[in-house]
Amino acid sequence: MDKLRSALRKKNSRLAGIDGEEYAGKWLKAYGIKYESIEQGKNTLSSELKMHGGKRPDFIAEFNGGFMLFDAKYHVTDNGTLFKLTDEEIGKYRALVSFCKNKSPGSEINVVFIVMPKEDNGSRIVLVDLDEFNNGEATTICSMPATSISLLNRDELWFDNID
Repeated sequence: MDKLRSALRKKNSRLAGIDGEEYAGKWLKAYGIKYESIEQGKNTLSSELKMHGGKRPDFIAEFNGGFMLFDAKYHVTDNGTLFKLTDEEIGKYRALVSFCKNKSPGSEINVVFIVMPKEDNGSRIVLVDLDEFNNGEATTICSMPATSISLLNRDELWFDNID
């Protein structure tokens, strides 16, 4: 039933985002990653983070004395070959890292995208680190400057999602 629901909802970005967060949460749980969900309501963004220009993640986990900030991305990926974000959105994630480092000095802060190709209806995921965008390819998304990351040759970072 989840796969059929996903196929019917994936054209709506808000509903696809909800599904993506659900898939990502199941994956984190299945792999034993203890995390906290971050409230995603319209009026729940911290005013401090907003002033800093940051974007909140979907999940946060403590990891080796630092923090992993996970964001679920249920995106079209050119059949699992590319992941693209606008440069504006990338900037907001970089501002999030800066904000978190200011709030937790000395802590390692990493943003990891849990990418679920829409072409697979949420059945597979691949992990992409924010820092990979430092060496990505310039492109566009709806005429906006963007950066793409190859999803090829990273077999160790692809996982079947948990149903």
